[in-house]
Amino acid sequence: MKLFLELPYDASGYGDFGVSYIGTEATIHFQYRSDGAEHVGELRFGWCLSININGQLDKQISLPYDRVMVLEDQIGFDKKFLRFVVMFSGSDFQFDVYAKECRFDPDVRKSDLIPELG
Repeated sequence: MKLFLELPYDASGYGDFGVSYIGTEATIHFQYRSDGAEHVGELRFGWCLSININGQLDKQISLPYDRVMVLEDQIGFDKKFLRFVVMFSGSDFQFDVYAKECRFDPDVRKSDLIPELG
């Protein structure tokens, strides 16, 4: 397992999340607090094969909070897909995503994926 991306760390454990999987793109929005302000971060996975969300604590792998990790380097028929895993400090859910790319936006300002922010 290797570090792919460090996300803003939220020691308060605050926040909700929302997920969308349309076509070949998966998107995760997540709330967090930083410098006294609330933000909505976005992880966008391009050329996504699958996304799994696991909330069963006894069936999760050990992960650091607020870091996108890569578990396997090259998978898939053309060896260009990666297995990204992430667990936010604001929830006990793990996200397991097979995709070619992962992009991060620290503040999307509005989220249609989190009902109270839409």
